[in-house]
Amino acid sequence: MGPEEHINVEKMLEPIIKGVWSPSDEILGKGEPIIYADDDTPEGHVLKEYPSGRIELIKVDMTGDDDQVVMIVKS
Repeated sequence: MGPEEHINVEKMLEPIIKGVWSPSDEILGKGEPIIYADDDTPEGHVLKEYPSGRIELIKVDMTGDDDQVVMIVKS
């Protein structure tokens, strides 16, 4: 970065300060799904959200790789 280039940190942090950006936005923006659970997620399950907006409820198999889609929450 040359001396004529300045970083406007305030402008860069604005979405975070306003609460309109989260790390998940960045991941979804790269075309990758995110996996999370919220207060309403049943025990032993996670939500998998795709960049398209599709959300799946996934039952997690703690003994192997046999996780299964239980329900499409949003298509």
